[in-house]
Amino acid sequence: MAQPQQDFRLETLISAAIVRCQSTPKISTLSFADMQFLGQKIQEKAKLLKIDVVCSIVDKNGVQRFYFAMPNALLVSQTLAYQKAYTAVAMQMPTDKLNPLIQPNQPLFSLTQNSNITGIGGGFPCWVGQELVAGIGVSGGSVAQDMQIVWEAIEDFCLAKFRLDVVKGY
Repeated sequence: MAQPQQDFRLETLISAAIVRCQSTPKISTLSFADMQFLGQKIQEKAKLLKIDVVCSIVDKNGVQRFYFAMPNALLVSQTLAYQKAYTAVAMQMPTDKLNPLIQPNQPLFSLTQNSNITGIGGGFPCWVGQELVAGIGVSGGSVAQDMQIVWEAIEDFCLAKFRLDVVKGY
């Protein structure tokens, strides 16, 4: 059984994490330290799944600001990670949600002519309140694994830093 002092410490830690997650700082981009933190979490999640990935983080203008490639990541992942991050900010939506809209005979099919746009899941826009601050793209596993890695890294970010959403305005 936990001692009262340990219970109080746990309760304090939980309360502090809740406050950090609910706070919405006034920022227009992620800091390099924030991107490094996300990158570290993405690497940790990939290692747990025993896959090597490539990660790209772009600013709200689609300019790549952070990048890493794990040693045995597929060559194609180097291109896909950036495309996923870019697409997420360009379209302001997760890449997997864009996929059905860019198929033949669909309203946004012509976007497939742009070499930076992809509908492959694993790209997510990052919002702080109403402000688009970044896009994250991960490639190297299955689509489901890439998406899982980003989701879990963002969850860890929220617990440690501040609330970061993949949907505007939440």
